[in-house]
Amino acid sequence: MEIKSVSLTELELQNMVRIYHEVWGGNPNDFLERFKRQSTYPGFQGVVAYKGKDISGFAYGYTSSPGQYYHNLLRMELTNSNQECWLEDCFEFVELVVRPKYRRKNIGQELATKLLEESHNKKAVLTTQMDNISARNLYKKLNWEIVKENFYPRDKAEPYVIMGKIINL
Repeated sequence: MEIKSVSLTELELQNMVRIYHEVWGGNPNDFLERFKRQSTYPGFQGVVAYKGKDISGFAYGYTSSPGQYYHNLLRMELTNSNQECWLEDCFEFVELVVRPKYRRKNIGQELATKLLEESHNKKAVLTTQMDNISARNLYKKLNWEIVKENFYPRDKAEPYVIMGKIINL
């Protein structure tokens, strides 16, 4: 397996859309539109895992800034001290997607690690579903800490957890 920076070629984007849809469902064009918009944000980083010519997974994020949807949402959810602690000089870890047939092979761990190695921010935050135990266990193994549980993003009926990690001091 080889991990490379996202190249943003049309073929790579289409494969990422296919994988995202395979894992999460939904309208593939919604993900593509969101990804293309977010790839223009300051501090954008993306990594893709290749098994030969096959993409087995990807991860991406960007510098979290006031005015961005999730930054504003997290700011409303966190206490003032947690806002200062976690949202200043922060990398927003947006997606980690690994195709089901490639799971349990440390690909998610390698993608997450490589993505944060590329960040110049001091901290990182992410959210995942409360009941996504495999994701939560992965992040715990990678030294992420729980910042807040039972967080309900505006468009979600299920609870999420906000997690944070110190990455560069």
